Amino acid sequence: MGHYIADLAQPLHTSENYDGQLTKQKGLHVWFEKTALDELYPNLQKEIYKRALNKWDKFTTDKASLSIFDLSIDLSKNSHASLDRLLKDDKRYKRKDISKVAPLFKELIIQRLSTGVLYLAQSWSLQLGWEYNGSRFYGFKTRPDYIFPSKQ
Repeated sequence: MGHYIADLAQPLHTSENYDGQLTKQKGLHVWFEKTALDELYPNLQKEIYKRALNKWDKFTTDKASLSIFDLSIDLSKNSHASLDRLLKDDKRYKRKDISKVAPLFKELIIQRLSTGVLYLAQSWSLQLGWEYNGSRFYGFKTRPDYIFPSKQ
């Protein structure tokens, strides 16, 4: 479930132009999703978590009425809205020197990953009874009944 929701947070996954091939930007998919991310790792983790945490309360209020299916559609539209920015930035900055170019995509990467985190957490909440416990993004509202061992 996490893989598919993370994929929907990637703008190129919402387009026929999934690798920049239609705009003469072939290879953009792997560059944005892996190469730039690897260059900026591990410093992104805290920023992504902090961004998601800061948006959690409003997000859950705004998305409370959506089913998992509706959340998926909503995330797809949200991601697609970032596609033009990604394509324009790629043309503007090129991809020659990763150490210089990756930081120029940092904000968009944080935005996409933190947004994916929010949609995934909300989906888990709906599917698994997951809830934010005030300090961590996990916890469950219910526990399975204890099954006593048989006497056999």
